[in-house]
Amino acid sequence: MRPGAREATAVVVLRLGGGQPTEQELIDFTREKFASCKKPRRVHFVDASQ
Repeated sequence: MRPGAREATAVVVLRLGGGQPTEQELIDFTREKFASCKKPRRVHFVDASQ
């Protein structure tokens, strides 16, 4: 990686049904649980039917 470059953490969420958390809800949840370098900056949703 070049100097000054930063990696962004992302998370992939497999939707199985039931509760449907929003991207912001998941980011807020991880803010309380994870170290700042491990918090996702992006959330990608994938339906279980795919």
